[in-house]
Amino acid sequence: METQTMVEVPAIAQPGAFLYWPENIFWSFQLLRLFSQANAGAAELTEIHLVARALEPGDIEGWYAGFSDLGRRVESAGDTAAAADEMVTAREAWKRATNYHRTAGFFLTADDPRYLEAVEARRRAFQKAAPHDDLRVEPLEIPFDGSHLPGYAIAHRDAGPRPKPAVIVFGSADSVCEELYFALGRGLAERGFLAVTVDGPGQGEALRRGMVARADWEHPTGAVIDFLTGREDADPERIGFVGQSLGGLYAVRVAAREPRLRSVVAWGGQWDLQALFDARMAQAAGPVIEHYARWFPQMLGAADLAGVSAKLAPFRAAEDAAAVACPLLIMHGEADTVVPVEHAQRLFDAIPRADKLLRIYRYGEPGCEHCQVDSLSTANREIGSWFARTL
Repeated sequence: METQTMVEVPAIAQPGAFLYWPENIFWSFQLLRLFSQANAGAAELTEIHLVARALEPGDIEGWYAGFSDLGRRVESAGDTAAAADEMVTAREAWKRATNYHRTAGFFLTADDPRYLEAVEARRRAFQKAAPHDDLRVEPLEIPFDGSHLPGYAIAHRDAGPRPKPAVIVFGSADSVCEELYFALGRGLAERGFLAVTVDGPGQGEALRRGMVARADWEHPTGAVIDFLTGREDADPERIGFVGQSLGGLYAVRVAAREPRLRSVVAWGGQWDLQALFDARMAQAAGPVIEHYARWFPQMLGAADLAGVSAKLAPFRAAEDAAAVACPLLIMHGEADTVVPVEHAQRLFDAIPRADKLLRIYRYGEPGCEHCQVDSLSTANREIGSWFARTL
């Protein structure tokens, strides 16, 4: 009997977090994404504002021009500081430049040469900063499917080679392993974990290398676990997993199919991505779906939107939710303007385990937006506390 996976998809939620452009929720969300990472050194509010105030929301060319220019200027300032042996100043500038380069390319399609340049610039700036970080940030190339998944291992510099609980962090349809350092990897390392942020198929540099998105996430996750088992600083008996946004769907998949994981976090509850995509297309849901209508064909290797829908058929959680084999935390914002909170509740109800937890951040509470992008410190506390208890 076919499992019923459909769930009602309401219209876009009423926003509950700061809107830079009240008339354009999705563009405001992307700017909030930048603002929220300032606490981790990935942005400076005034630098962002001086670009954003000159933009009309929806002007992709203006967005690219403004943030690419900012990224170049801030990276150059880092280079100048490094030439004067002012390495703290250089490191701070390179970190911000990393995120500005990422932001510059956000609304471009993956076949745009400027997008590819933004990917290279993002990685270049981050890897300039990494050797000078107060944490140990090690670039990784993890063997997978005849190629390599790029990522970073992040830990205390003074932790030594003793085995530590390790947490694998994968992002969403449009986040990347450098951004995940700021969003969560750094916070996990500061809490004593070995954090491993990775670009999987369809994400960041892995997509640039030709690896399109796939539903069977136990395979890239298994490759990362295989890699970790060969390291002195990772405890193979204490490995956790975080999947952010679309990665929340991957989190359920690996919680059911990768027995070496001890604990998992779905950082954003997902139930049925095909149903969500088709419903949003039918609703003509403005800038949110306009962006993903441009992005998903390339992320999935589909020729058109009909092909996207077909390829999304296996991106659903019902079967795996029933087979989750380890403790699972689901985090979701009540005011999530990307994925309705109903999907998180449906997922939670379908998991037949006692050691599950659903944390919904309500309207008026920090963390109420998609993947707590309005309060990353809230997400870091919740996830850190969860792994402290379960790893």
